[in-house]
Amino acid sequence: FSAQTREGLEPLLLQLKALYERLHTPITTGALNRCLQKAQQIQPPPLVQGKRFKLYYAVQKQQLPLTFKVFCNRCAWMPPTYERFLENTLREQFLLSGCPIAWEWVEKQPHASRNTERQYD
Repeated sequence: FSAQTREGLEPLLLQLKALYERLHTPITTGALNRCLQKAQQIQPPPLVQGKRFKLYYAVQKQQLPLTFKVFCNRCAWMPPTYERFLENTLREQFLLSGCPIAWEWVEKQPHASRNTERQYD
């Protein structure tokens, strides 16, 4: 590439345009969660104290930087290596190579079993 002679700039500009479009295309919640579920099936999170870290669901929080809010059972159990695995899975699935990805982990307890008995007057 040469800025002075403008040689090779066209492919670079095309790549930049493609990157811009990927950054500005939202990822649907359904597609995001299917991708993360598939990743967990391929490579389950490691066991911690005999229990497994669980992802309940994820949403795209914002476009720039690309930020995903993930609801899980125990944020402290998320090893950095597994976070990188999920990030690389997203990059591959949604063609996000070169795009910065940020995570927001939210600890959420599963719903307690609901009492389904009805009281009648």
